[in-house]
Amino acid sequence: MDIEFLSKLVKSVGVSGYEDEIAELIKSEMEKYTDSVEIDTLGNVIGLKKGNGKGKIMLAAHMD
Repeated sequence: MDIEFLSKLVKSVGVSGYEDEIAELIKSEMEKYTDSVEIDTLGNVIGLKKGNGKGKIMLAAHMD
């Protein structure tokens, strides 16, 4: 586990309705592992990792 990233997560502001700071932190971390990442107009962080298989996996979690 990346302790430095975990430390940044718990120190970031993520109060419901004010998740901009933590969304940017998560986006920057996801960029290391995905083909594309975006934050939509509702503040959701959406990442895409292309693969060769038939299945799809979705990871969903709260930031607040």
